[in-house]
Amino acid sequence: MSIVLIYFFIYKYQESLTSLEELGLGGNNINKLVASRGPSNLRTLWLENIITYGSSFQLLQSLGAFPNLTTLYLGFYDFRGRILGDKLQNLSFLKNLYLDSCSLDEHSLQSFRALPSLKNLSLQELNSTVPSGGFLDLKNLEYLDLSYSTLNNSIFQTIRTMTSFKILKLEDCSLNGQIPTTQGLCDLNHLQELDMSDNDLSGVLPSCLTNLTSLQQLYLSSNHFKIPMSLSPLYNLSKIKSFYSSGNEIFAEEDDHNLSPKFQLESLYLRGRGQDAGALPKFFYHQFSLQFLDLANIQIKGEFSNWLIENNTYLQRLYLENCSLSGPFLLPKNSHVNLSFLRISMNHFQGQIPLKIGDRLPGLEVLKMSDNGFNGSIPYSLFELDLSNNLLTGRILSNNSLQGQISGWI
Repeated sequence: MSIVLIYFFIYKYQESLTSLEELGLGGNNINKLVASRGPSNLRTLWLENIITYGSSFQLLQSLGAFPNLTTLYLGFYDFRGRILGDKLQNLSFLKNLYLDSCSLDEHSLQSFRALPSLKNLSLQELNSTVPSGGFLDLKNLEYLDLSYSTLNNSIFQTIRTMTSFKILKLEDCSLNGQIPTTQGLCDLNHLQELDMSDNDLSGVLPSCLTNLTSLQQLYLSSNHFKIPMSLSPLYNLSKIKSFYSSGNEIFAEEDDHNLSPKFQLESLYLRGRGQDAGALPKFFYHQFSLQFLDLANIQIKGEFSNWLIENNTYLQRLYLENCSLSGPFLLPKNSHVNLSFLRISMNHFQGQIPLKIGDRLPGLEVLKMSDNGFNGSIPYSLFELDLSNNLLTGRILSNNSLQGQISGWI
């Protein structure tokens, strides 16, 4: 769309567009957005990824025509060498600013001070060096996303004063080493969601995490942390609901204490790297709200703990592949209607698949049981089967030594 058409559209029809609240111009070829006065009720404006045939800064020239904006998308631009605050300072109602994949300099970053109402700031794939202080001097900022940017650990010092943070995303930011315990992160006691997955962070979880009493979701997957199977560093976080820590080093604590955690988890992903973590920790006996549980590739050993399913009636997905589990596969005593995915491949289960599996697990859609020692016949009521490399009889499935005819229901 050309600039002439956009200008004509906004200027000529602005009186009839008084109710317009959202306007998307992204992906167009615009040289200059010339609008002295726009729709008064416009709240959201998309200007991302526009071909300007010149300085992308020209797109900011007419933002004053939209003084009531609360959300602004300006992704994929080079704003280096100019102070964004000169053009953003009139947007006193702006709460949400998205500058993903932009090139900014220190002056541009510090210009956010001109936006006192700003609550949500997204700077994914930031092409800039984040200054050690100043640019985040925003007392109302609650959401900051710096994911996929190249940062160093000084970011923890930078965010130290941002105690208003509720959500902080630092996924895949090249962070490394141990989390500093004396600066920054543990001072954010209003933080509800923290994402530091896909970095090179290492060491034990800092004890000061107990200061984050508002934390509800914690994402630490794909790092090099040493995390106790008991999750003892999180015991005092009464509000935490989701913990994602797959791909770290999971280990067994020598003294698995009898303390009860204050949390009730809904999602727990601890998928390991083949480490021996001992017996299933006692804290699982106190969990009754689990919906998603992934303990794959952690050498738990012992028999299958069917009370995990019995205690967590909302459990939907259970992943226990390669956990060195043995003995018979035991069903819950009562019907469990919510479980739809059950994966217990690469263990040492033996005996028959329980004939009442369809009655006790009526919602089961995917059952993966390959590489065990099961024998006997295959129950009905299953939509997808992965039972290869077992000792089953009566049906023919791949990679087995089975005999008989393949039934029509398969």
